[in-house]
Amino acid sequence: MIGYTKVGDIALVRIPEELEHRECAIAQEILEKERHIKVVLRKFGRYGEFRKERVKILIGDRTETIHTEYGIKVKIDLKETYFSEREKTERQRLQKLVLHGENILVLFAGVGIIPLVLAKEKLVKITAVEKNEKAFSLMEENITLNMLKGSINPVLQDVYTFKAGTFDRVVVPQPYRHESFDTVTPFVREDGFLHYYTWLATKQDLPEFPGFHILRITRLASYAPGVWKVCIDMQKM
Repeated sequence: MIGYTKVGDIALVRIPEELEHRECAIAQEILEKERHIKVVLRKFGRYGEFRKERVKILIGDRTETIHTEYGIKVKIDLKETYFSEREKTERQRLQKLVLHGENILVLFAGVGIIPLVLAKEKLVKITAVEKNEKAFSLMEENITLNMLKGSINPVLQDVYTFKAGTFDRVVVPQPYRHESFDTVTPFVREDGFLHYYTWLATKQDLPEFPGFHILRITRLASYAPGVWKVCIDMQKM
């Protein structure tokens, strides 16, 4: 059986070209194995500024679903918005670092999964910035779908033109090949924390991050041979 990812009641499967003639049969096998799956999408890879997924519907008639993660409900359009189910452990790691009363900024917020995780059980105030209008609309819906101890203020804007004061903690799950460090560092208050997501090659020297002390580096996933997506936790000096 070919591997696949489950998001809500949708299965996302990558099928190699040599098995393309069996795509419908493979989709049916997934449906028979997973009773709660209603839709099967064949994925072809991400593209563009908003990291959208090229997909083909093999079974079903939609690309939207409601996914549940540690009690949080999040509505997602797997064709029009970015979402990574396999980063749920990383989101829980962040949640454990956050303290009650913090003022937090989440940039490249997407459908709002990170803000939702942080605000679910913590009395925090979060500003969540997203440029993709579809993702922003879903983030607004997702805020109303969940009972939150904290508050989330969604902002429809490009991160690179966003203006604000400083925050206790800034989370930057930036897209691949973005280098937003110089843009986001003014948002971090003195002694505040920055969680900066980027990509590092195994043999690459660690980039310099002027004005910040690195606390830890967490590997999230292999992006390509010898290249890892990482989160670099830093504190402003």
